[in-house]
Amino acid sequence: MEQTPREMLKAYVDSQKFSSTTEIMDAMKEMFRDVLRQVMESELDAELEYEKSAHDGNSRRK
Repeated sequence: MEQTPREMLKAYVDSQKFSSTTEIMDAMKEMFRDVLRQVMESELDAELEYEKSAHDGNSRRK
């Protein structure tokens, strides 16, 4: 049986032996930072209808 995301996160938190909720929150932020960045960039690509340039992180090419 496949675990739900909630069960997976609970198992992760339990395995890390965190000593505070701040440690848990910092770990969760780090885990999701890259995912959220990719989602936001994909949304911007769709909105602007072109992708960010691979050569310059701050510009976008048509």
